[in-house]
Parts: sequence; C-alpha cells; structure tokens
Amino acid sequence: MVEKKQKSVNQRIAELVYYYNKGNKSAFAKAVHISNQSLGAILGSRQSVPSLAALQKIGVALPQVRMDWLVLGEGDMMQASTAIHPPSLSDESVAQAKNLTQRLAENRAHFDGLMEALVEERKLTRVYRIGVNRPMERKLADRLGIPEEEARELVLSGKICSQYSGPDNDKGRRNGASYLITEQAVREFLAAEQKS
Repeated sequence: MVEKKQKSVNQRIAELVYYYNKGNKSAFAKAVHISNQSLGAILGSRQSVPSLAALQKIGVALPQVRMDWLVLGEGDMMQASTAIHPPSLSDESVAQAKNLTQRLAENRAHFDGLMEALVEERKLTRVYRIGVNRPMERKLADRLGIPEEEARELVLSGKICSQYSGPDNDKGRRNGASYLITEQAVREFLAAEQKS
C-alpha cells in the first residue's frame, strides 16, 4: 500500500488562497490581514514556516477553517457547518450570532492549544553546540543549572546523548571538535536525573 504524503502547512495555506481568492495572493493577504511579503515568503520558493501571528490572523479571518487542519493537516478543511449569513434582527439570527461567537471562542482556545504544542515541538529541535561555541555552552549550562565545565564534562563523558561534529581523529576530538546536543536529549537527561 502506498502511503499518502501529508501536505505542509504552506501547501494548506496555498489551498486556502485558491479556495477563497482563486489564487490571488494579494487579495488573500489583504483579507486575512497579513502582508504580501509574509504570504510571498510562505508560498514562494523559500517556503518559510508561517509565523504564529500569521496563523492566528488566518484563523480569526476564516473562522470556518478548522485550525487542526491548517496547523497539523488533520481532518477536514472546513467546520461541519460553514454557512455564515449576514445577521438580521430575528431571534434566529441572534441565536446564530451567539452560536458563531461561541464557535469562534472555542476555535480560539483550540488554536491557542495547537500553537502551544507547535511552539513546544519547535523547542525540542533546539540544538546546543559544545566545544567551539562558548555562548551555547553557557546556554546549556544555564539550562541544566550547573557550571559550564560540568556541562561540558557531562557531554564528553556521554551522560548526555550528543552527536560528534568534527574531524574523525583523536587530535581533532581534543582540539576544536564540537558536539551537538538536542533539547530532547537535555530533557531525557534531566528526567533520568530526577528519577535517581
């Protein structure tokens, strides 16, 4: 069975541009209150990751679009009921407006949760470099709450999982070599330390 490749958030935003504005990027950017430059960076050859602010603006401007779909690619693009009619003064329209307001609040809360998860996921990809980058050594030591020398020793001794980045010889390992440590490795080390 061939596995279907999931679209990126950039591709999903491009779908919205075609769905709402027939591919007119400028009209879409104006409608969702983001700059043409930002949209161009997201959809152009750079394929920049959209900022949290841009995703929030799209979510606010297009409340019928499911944020799960936009951010994570999960589920359908649209909410079950996407019909939004201009309000009239009838009781039914007041109830619809209240329902829409409630849905917007729920979407906003859900969106905020998704954004927090996305930010947390991005934190896990943070990399510390030990050996040639003193400011990064300080950041790692601060993150661990210990002096830089102890942090360096934890990495060199293998107590914190790292990836060697440098020449493949003993001299290189002693002089100017560096080790890459991910935030995930730091968290695993801290969790193991708490258990012991």
